[in-house]
Amino acid sequence: ARTIGVINEEQSPEGVHDFLFHSENRDSDGLPNNVKHIWIGFEDRPNATYLDIPGIKIYGLGDNDNELTYNSDNPESGDIIELKASSELSRNQRVKNMFETPETRNNTVNFISNAGTNEYALLTLNSTRTITKVELFKRTDGDTEEVRRNHIARAQHVFVKLFDSNM
Repeated sequence: ARTIGVINEEQSPEGVHDFLFHSENRDSDGLPNNVKHIWIGFEDRPNATYLDIPGIKIYGLGDNDNELTYNSDNPESGDIIELKASSELSRNQRVKNMFETPETRNNTVNFISNAGTNEYALLTLNSTRTITKVELFKRTDGDTEEVRRNHIARAQHVFVKLFDSNM
């Protein structure tokens, strides 16, 4: 059984918790609607680290829960029209890299911020939407167990916030 707004341990073994979204911005099924901006990042993280997001998929209510699109060559043509980041580590770690196909792209071409305690990426949608699902992918590569643990640790303390146009 699905509990609206609750993520259980099985769905997120890394310790992600419930999301909050004001009741006036929910549809009759409890899904967040009127979403214009999606914020991904951490605030006041206990230890500075990189925000490292290899991939993201965002789904909006529609025929078969449509995956929202971003077109880096022509942003106005997609569902996601603007990307901002608090910082980008290098030219190879741009925020737009989150939209490369996570299953097939190279792990060295991710979105990675500078190390900090308040790093984020902000996505702006072309119109307000009802969001049904946000999938964040984490890095699984690494030559040693310690490197793999560091990739998992970077995913801790990451929040996804959904905002209406009054952000």
